[in-house]
Amino acid sequence: MEFGKVMTHVRNPDTRAGRLLYGGVAGSVVVALATGGCGSDPNKGLTDPAPTPRGNPPEHVGGQEGGHANPNDDHDHPQLVFDDLGGGSPYILVYPGPNADPDSDNGVYPDGEAVDALCVTEGRTVQSDPSLGEERRESDDWIEIDGTPGERQFATAVYAHNPNQLVLQLPECD
Repeated sequence: MEFGKVMTHVRNPDTRAGRLLYGGVAGSVVVALATGGCGSDPNKGLTDPAPTPRGNPPEHVGGQEGGHANPNDDHDHPQLVFDDLGGGSPYILVYPGPNADPDSDNGVYPDGEAVDALCVTEGRTVQSDPSLGEERRESDDWIEIDGTPGERQFATAVYAHNPNQLVLQLPECD
């Protein structure tokens, strides 16, 4: 491996772990500082189960300026609460459609954020990644959410809290 050369590692595209970019020594130092910090515990962040996107959230994470719908709006729809299943990345990707290419995400939400769920449809099957410490789940249910204004976004039911209960509350998408 050459230092300073950018390498791209692609995980299973049917999990939300997504892509990780490493930028040689400088990138490693930034990652180490972001996950381990400069504080008094030199071992903090060294026990993460896998190299997933941790530390600073990606751009336009829900609840941030320019991001997603205001979580304080009145809710007339059931709520989808994002769930990282106890492992992997604390950020969940959403897509422009239920059969969208796994590399074509159009939004990202943190674990625990709630958004309005509009309807449910079937699409590509998604599996969680137990090797990252995630609870084992598989589903082809996709939930359209009221997320980023002006964007149509779908979240897999795999990374939703109580997905079976939520799906039963939703109408079929048009």
